[in-house]
Amino acid sequence: MTYSQVHYFLAIEGSRSFSHAAEELFISQSSLSKQIKSLEEELGTQLFIRKSSRIELTPAGEHFLEFAKKSRNDYLELVDRLSSLGDTKVSRVKVGTLPFLAQYNLLGMMAKFQEANERIQLDILEREQKEIVYMLDNHVLDLAIARTDFMDMEKYDIKPLMDDPLVMVCSSGHPLSKLESVGMEQLKDETFILLDHKSTINRLCMDACRRSGFMPNVKYTLSGHELLLTMVSSGIGITLFPRRLAVNNPSQQLAAVELKEPLVSSVALIRSKDKKASFGAERFFTSFTAYEDVSSENHGV
Repeated sequence: MTYSQVHYFLAIEGSRSFSHAAEELFISQSSLSKQIKSLEEELGTQLFIRKSSRIELTPAGEHFLEFAKKSRNDYLELVDRLSSLGDTKVSRVKVGTLPFLAQYNLLGMMAKFQEANERIQLDILEREQKEIVYMLDNHVLDLAIARTDFMDMEKYDIKPLMDDPLVMVCSSGHPLSKLESVGMEQLKDETFILLDHKSTINRLCMDACRRSGFMPNVKYTLSGHELLLTMVSSGIGITLFPRRLAVNNPSQQLAAVELKEPLVSSVALIRSKDKKASFGAERFFTSFTAYEDVSSENHGV
């Protein structure tokens, strides 16, 4: 039995799907299946019941789940302890974040924290929301800076950083750019360009359109902010986008119009309640926001 096999088991149990787990783990489904089959053969028992629509744990799988969670926690705690035994005694903290640190003026806070805590090393990993939550749930990350709009608040310790209202963004030559505010019903005939389905912003936009009685005509979905805003500035379509990210792109020929019905996304520093925090992770979580008031409106927005 290897730690990777335990990690794979937990990924499948979390998603209840071999295909989804393989996607999240960035390995092929056939490789994942082989690893689990090898694990089951070593244990001499079946861990999963493979049904057409979902995966369920067998009674043996339920028992193995307890062992797997404890093994994962013990392993990560051991890694943290070993990392602090060297001469430098540096505590490494793995922080996952959406790709918006610069636009949200969080890089300065990172730098100030690092200056004040020289023995804490920050390992910053940029990923999309879905992957960040998965990695946090599976204790790959110590902390995450992410959107909390659709998260189960009971599972995490949450330190709010900011609320970012969404605005309607279009090219500066679009007729809607002349308005001071716009209602969602005015957008039903527009062509939309949205962040892809892994993004919380996509879900916020789709839900807002549905509440207004229409399904948006989504012509493109993209994973990157910059390309999306470039396409919008060229007049291909409009989007609903966080104000801070839209306004902090001054090179684009864009107009940001307020929504009459407020649509807000919340950003927070989060950690899993069921993972014991290392010294560095605890220090980062408790003191990070002391280095700058990110809720202030005076951040180049």
